[in-house]
Amino acid sequence: MSPSKQGKSQLIDSLYQKAKKLHWKQCEQCRVKKNLFKFVR
Repeated sequence: MSPSKQGKSQLIDSLYQKAKKLHWKQCEQCRVKKNLFKFVR
């Protein structure tokens, strides 16, 4: 594997991890909102 390719895959991997964390946070917020909505009703 060439060094540039390895660096690229690492970059993509880190971006993927960040995206996953961000998405997870958003899902948490959605869940909390849904729970609040249930609670209000």
